[in-house]
Amino acid sequence: MYRMLCGDLRRLFKSKIFYMALVLYAFIYTSSTPFIMWVIGLFTHQAPDYADMELKGQPGTAAIAISIFIATFIIKEFSEGAIRNKLSSGAKRSEIFLSSVITMSVAAVMIQAVSLLSIIISGNTLMAGFLSSPKEIIVMNVYYIIAVVSIAIFDTALIYILGGNHVSLFVGAVISVIMKLAAIMVLEDLYPETGETLISGSRLAVFSFIDKYIPYMHLAGFPRFGWSAYVIGGGGLIMLSLLIGLVVFEKKDIK
Repeated sequence: MYRMLCGDLRRLFKSKIFYMALVLYAFIYTSSTPFIMWVIGLFTHQAPDYADMELKGQPGTAAIAISIFIATFIIKEFSEGAIRNKLSSGAKRSEIFLSSVITMSVAAVMIQAVSLLSIIISGNTLMAGFLSSPKEIIVMNVYYIIAVVSIAIFDTALIYILGGNHVSLFVGAVISVIMKLAAIMVLEDLYPETGETLISGSRLAVFSFIDKYIPYMHLAGFPRFGWSAYVIGGGGLIMLSLLIGLVVFEKKDIK
């Protein structure tokens, strides 16, 4: 397991796709809005805004970006026969799966960390800085990291469950997009601009549960709950993904 994990991490840190995700998405894309606002300010002579809104805006796209990266990275292992070679060398399926899970979790943490670094740099140089304290920013991003790690593990499990076929290239990203659209609907119903929630009964109960315990929702907007919601939601998705992923992959026919 240790040698396999070292090999997977080595492959990650040699991957051009990984560095493209770090540079193009996590750094450049994340700082694009502050840059555009700074350019607009040059012509309008308006005072720059605070960058706090960027802290909540970036996680909204993180699940999609991470899903695309994970699919591209892992499916290559299936298509190039790396998974089959690991099995033929005597590696256990559980070790292969768990090594990928850990490696993709590391990638997700690094993508989110670089995104935060990009926001801090662009927010302080191109905008008016932050109203949130450093402690608040750190706590906020710990919540986001719990969510992106759980989603990364879920995406990894999906690919292993599907056997790295062509469908698995898109399914994680499609789910992320659907959940982003669902988040907009749920938040509009739970937190309307009028300040008065108009839904009730079972709809309110279901939407409140989704908002509180589904990790995709934890990436939509500023944190709205205490630690327990993020730990239970993220931990629940991780345990479910690991359990189903291990059981299905153990019986999966690898071509």
